[in-house]
Amino acid sequence: MAFTVAITKTVFGNKRAHMLVVTADSAEDTIDTGLKNVEGFYIGAQDAATASVAFHKNKGSTSTALVGKIGISGVVSGEIYHLLCIGT
Repeated sequence: MAFTVAITKTVFGNKRAHMLVVTADSAEDTIDTGLKNVEGFYIGAQDAATASVAFHKNKGSTSTALVGKIGISGVVSGEIYHLLCIGT
């Protein structure tokens, strides 16, 4: 199953900022940020029950290089995370 992702996009100078609301429905997944390259991201947990969550920029959930994606692992179905992704 895939995570549910809602994206809001904006631009700051020569960088793009995408706000993602991610709802997990499995233990791991790779999400498309809509960016060509993720230079950094910030995480806010709205509803999280686990402490062993891992986020990987420009990688899949199995640490395979995937530019523009964020790999998430160690989550529980139903958890909600807000990610602010900055990149190009």
